[in-house]
Amino acid sequence: MINQEWKIKTRAHACCVSGQPFVEDEPFFTALFEDEGEEDGFIRRDYSVAAWKQERAGLRPFSHWRSLYEPPRTEPARREVVEREGAEALLRRLIEEDAPLTENTRFILALMLERKKNLRETDSRSLGTARLRIYEHAKTGEVFIIRDPLLRLDQLESIQREVSDMLASRSAPPATAAAAEESPAAVETPPTAAPPATAADPA
Repeated sequence: MINQEWKIKTRAHACCVSGQPFVEDEPFFTALFEDEGEEDGFIRRDYSVAAWKQERAGLRPFSHWRSLYEPPRTEPARREVVEREGAEALLRRLIEEDAPLTENTRFILALMLERKKNLRETDSRSLGTARLRIYEHAKTGEVFIIRDPLLRLDQLESIQREVSDMLASRSAPPATAAAAEESPAAVETPPTAAPPATAADPA
């Protein structure tokens, strides 16, 4: 059974098939594959367009999409961005800490970052009883796999307020998931963004 604690998937800087480094603004394909040998059940592979055309017929990815490559920033510049963007820094910390009771908070933070255009939803998939939303960072190309807790409207509003308070005070996150676990009959959250921008396969 695949673990349901997801980690940030970092973009590669070269094609996984040819080993050829990507160059700035080069189109490439990202694919996620289920793999129970991985700690969180997924592996990521990045392909050049030529390699994707060559390999695509034999691949069975869980999800895939097309992006443009951006070279990595220097560490000091990246640190400044994380410090300036409170919601992103908090989301990264909660994913790293991987505490089960922050699942709702992570979902709300991802929605906030999507509205700010820091993240874009590339796909959403079902895995067993879980609904996964797959986000790509607009600048770094990192992939965030966020479980959708299917919050009711009253839960959504309450957790949004708690997250706003957390960002204002920079305090440790409260156990916001407890309310959602009281009732198994959660109603799916209304859509907050346009349909995922999963790209069609090239001809």
